[in-house]
Amino acid sequence: MSAWGKTDDKTSTGTIALSTAGAVTGTSTAFTTESAIGDTLTANAIDFRITAIASNTAATVVNANASGTAIVAQSAGAAYTLSEKPKSIGSNSVGGYTSETTFGVDENEMAANP
Repeated sequence: MSAWGKTDDKTSTGTIALSTAGAVTGTSTAFTTESAIGDTLTANAIDFRITAIASNTAATVVNANASGTAIVAQSAGAAYTLSEKPKSIGSNSVGGYTSETTFGVDENEMAANP
């Protein structure tokens, strides 16, 4: 079972290039309509957190797994996916997860995934 909702993958059209500074340059992408600040962009099995969206073809990211870690550049034409993975997951007093601090999960999804 994933720790986030079942339907949190988002449409991700086009391809990207990624610089070591975190600048994402898209080709045939639609960042302004398909993504949001805080979403996870995954390229080459590495998760990045979107921190800014300048246009449909320009965004900025940081490494989502280890803050401050150097970013490995991705060559132009790299495939990518977008999702609404949570930044963190809180647990409640009975050992369950709480959606109050977990983005992309609603109470119905939590109830369907005991």
